[in-house]
Amino acid sequence: KRLGCAACKTPAQNELGLRMLLGAAARAASDDDAVLRPLFSHYAAHGPVFRVAAVVDRSGDSDARGEQFLVCCRSCGQAAFSPSVLTSCGTCGEDLGEDAVAGPVWAGPLHDFNAIAAMRADAEGR
Repeated sequence: KRLGCAACKTPAQNELGLRMLLGAAARAASDDDAVLRPLFSHYAAHGPVFRVAAVVDRSGDSDARGEQFLVCCRSCGQAAFSPSVLTSCGTCGEDLGEDAVAGPVWAGPLHDFNAIAAMRADAEGR
């Protein structure tokens, strides 16, 4: 509720939490005509703690995948992003119900490969 989106039950709860956090940050950035570019996302069980490092890009180059809905089917286990709220599973056709859709959440990448490689090189050099 605090992040401005709905959650659903999924085996990937920690990833969903990161995507909810990034989605809220992306909405805040878009309010300022900017785009969010995640560099690194991390979940730690102690707490629990969700952390995200991102860059706010004001160049106007938007990411069309930025926010979508995550649809989680309990019948077949399929989870997929959708630009709109679906009422049935695209794989098995089962009725999803109200609590099988999360969103809007961040649908883009959680990490930037180049940023991770730079962090790793820095850590190995110490």
